[in-house]
Amino acid sequence: PPDLADDRRLDELSQSLQDQIVQHSSDLEIEVEHVLRSQGIGPNRPTASISQLVQLAQRAIEIGQSLIEPTAVYRHLDIIKVQHERILLFEGHVIHSSLIVQHIAGATALVVVLSTLGHKIDAPSTETQKSDPALALALDGFGSAAVETFTNVLCQQFEREAAERTLQTSIPLSPGMIGWPVDHGQPQIFNILDAQSLGVSMNTACVMTPRKSLSFVIGEGSSFQTGSKTCKYCAVQETCRYQDHYDPR
Repeated sequence: PPDLADDRRLDELSQSLQDQIVQHSSDLEIEVEHVLRSQGIGPNRPTASISQLVQLAQRAIEIGQSLIEPTAVYRHLDIIKVQHERILLFEGHVIHSSLIVQHIAGATALVVVLSTLGHKIDAPSTETQKSDPALALALDGFGSAAVETFTNVLCQQFEREAAERTLQTSIPLSPGMIGWPVDHGQPQIFNILDAQSLGVSMNTACVMTPRKSLSFVIGEGSSFQTGSKTCKYCAVQETCRYQDHYDPR
């Protein structure tokens, strides 16, 4: 009935005006190779060296799993209009980015996301720097791998939810990628989301605290192309040794 359909649409609209919080089990699936890759350690190291690094990575996983608190805040916003390099969103929000305009052509909405592992993982890697710098580096690598894994979990969730409405999602696009400088993109996301609800802050250089935090947007629609690879838009694509290690999805 029309009145029920209208009520359902009003409920969806009301939810889109609010930040949604996602909390995930701290038991993310982090493997040793993910930690090593996050440290920039390639497969061509001497066997003895790799053995030691693997042991450090295993220790970092054991320690880090109990310290992370994966949490995210996000909001779905309808795209009202696209003008040149500007995306006009519902509620009057605006995102300026040639990257996003180019990549989400045909999308009808953006999912704006801020994720973090919390403050607990920052202190141990800093405190361990003097007493055991190798372990500190491994802990930092674990944190980087964990926030990347959490982002993948979130993206898969958004993809499933979109599929239930016969929609598609784009790859995640973050401030710092080519066509969306950090000093432009980060403030835009912070203007949309309530970062304080996660305990996340940003300094004048647009660096976030806690350090293991990540912001990104995802396009959502029914008529735009999917399947691009995030590496294509990364600022270090010319020198990165790990592009073949990432799932093209």
